[in-house]
Amino acid sequence: ILLIGTYINLVWTILNLFPVLPLDGGKLVLIVMEKLFGIKGERIAYAISFVVAAVFALLFLIMQQLFAGAIFSLFAFESYRGFVQGEHATDIDDNDEIKQMLDEG
Repeated sequence: ILLIGTYINLVWTILNLFPVLPLDGGKLVLIVMEKLFGIKGERIAYAISFVVAAVFALLFLIMQQLFAGAIFSLFAFESYRGFVQGEHATDIDDNDEIKQMLDEG
């Protein structure tokens, strides 16, 4: 039981660091991209998330891991939706007050 628990914990930790939103790795990429590119960085982060999620969804589906493939397909869809919604963001949306709070965090 301890070996199985260790394996599950290790796999989940690695999986959680993939640069796919809403996983932790995706949130880290989002923070870094927003810091580097401002409001446009959000679209870049969603694009990265979409590509990575789509590749993993395809890989899992090829390996006949239907549940994991379905989850990553949903992640890819949500990332695409976030990318499309970010189309309407402009530099005016780049609030200096929020940037200051991010720097303090």
